[in-house]
Amino acid sequence: MGTSENKIIADIVAAKLNQHNEFKEEHAHYGDFRGTTRFREVMAAFFERYMKPLEKIDPNDVVVFNGGAALIKALSATIFNPGEAILIPAPYYGGFEQDLFIENEIIRVPVHLSSKPHPETNMPFELTVNDLEAALAKAKKEISS
Repeated sequence: MGTSENKIIADIVAAKLNQHNEFKEEHAHYGDFRGTTRFREVMAAFFERYMKPLEKIDPNDVVVFNGGAALIKALSATIFNPGEAILIPAPYYGGFEQDLFIENEIIRVPVHLSSKPHPETNMPFELTVNDLEAALAKAKKEISS
């Protein structure tokens, strides 16, 4: 699997897309930037079926982006102010450098993961609350000194 594309199933996707050749005028225009109403309804139903949330998901609360990087960039610009920090498991996706740390001026606080078994879980690349708390404490100490 690629970082942002999946060539493994390209033949399956192509066959599915070629089943329906129906082109409508609306396909040539910008749509709702949150995603089409129908798609947001389907996504809300999908999340309700498989994620079993405590409250019903309103399709009007669902927003669709054209990729993970676009979503992360928009979300980080909404949540963080320049100069604020984020705990981020490392190694991490290289696109975060541009999307988070350079463009949105967010300070990275890496939480280093290892390919060796984790002492608490005996699993490689395992992230625990203790790891997050230790990285946060270290970052606070570095700022205050």
